[in-house]
Amino acid sequence: MLMKDKIVLVSGLLNKYSIATHLASQIAFSGGKVILQIQKGMDHKKLSRLDSAVKDFPEGSILGRVECDVSTQESIQSAMAAVKEIAPGIDGLVHSIGACNTERLVKHGIMQVTQEDFQGALNISAYSYVAMVQEAVKIDLLKEGSSCLALSYLGGEKVVPHYDLMGMAKATLEAANRYLAAALGDKRIRCNILSPGPMKTAAGRGINDFEKIGWHVDANCFLPGRPNQEEAAKSALFLLSDLSQGISAEVIYCDGGYRQNGMHFNHRTA
Repeated sequence: MLMKDKIVLVSGLLNKYSIATHLASQIAFSGGKVILQIQKGMDHKKLSRLDSAVKDFPEGSILGRVECDVSTQESIQSAMAAVKEIAPGIDGLVHSIGACNTERLVKHGIMQVTQEDFQGALNISAYSYVAMVQEAVKIDLLKEGSSCLALSYLGGEKVVPHYDLMGMAKATLEAANRYLAAALGDKRIRCNILSPGPMKTAAGRGINDFEKIGWHVDANCFLPGRPNQEEAAKSALFLLSDLSQGISAEVIYCDGGYRQNGMHFNHRTA
């Protein structure tokens, strides 16, 4: 099986709609084991949603859970130490985390972004990836030949309506990934980004006019419609598996070809 004997730390699981949840499922059903990194302080309702989302995973495929507040270095260090106790070494690390001042993002745009907004968004959405990888390397958690993967979005490369602040954060995340790839290449640790199209996740639904953005992508991507969470998870699985051993420092788009469409005629709409 594709992920047989591999252990992957997957962050960012919230519910059944999360791309991270679908990715963890793909790993588990491909013979791998997962350690789930969840947001620190999740209430009972959120934990129930997460439990429901992973209840059908193969028996024994979830090795454990660790809580982490990625806004603080201390919590990241503590979480990585907890992962080390569960598994002395891991074969993959997935960063599927992003957050910003949603009210500012949705209602006001870049002209009202404050320094505090900017620093908070970059800290959680971009620096936390660097910090997680740094700490995992520091404590010899990442095995030689392992794969690090972060999730981004087209708004980090091009202007997408209402994505202002998160677009800047995703651009930083993608740049950070390239430098991590350069720094860790000698250890045969590869670092890549998966950039799916707009999806109905908790993060996606927080964007103003999200439905309109989705309709536009559906109308102008080359495939019959934008990929869903399962299809994005399969692309991520490839980047975590040994099939992608020669790929590092890349941003792989899973958007049905939308990014490459240079002239939008809305060819599937009247």
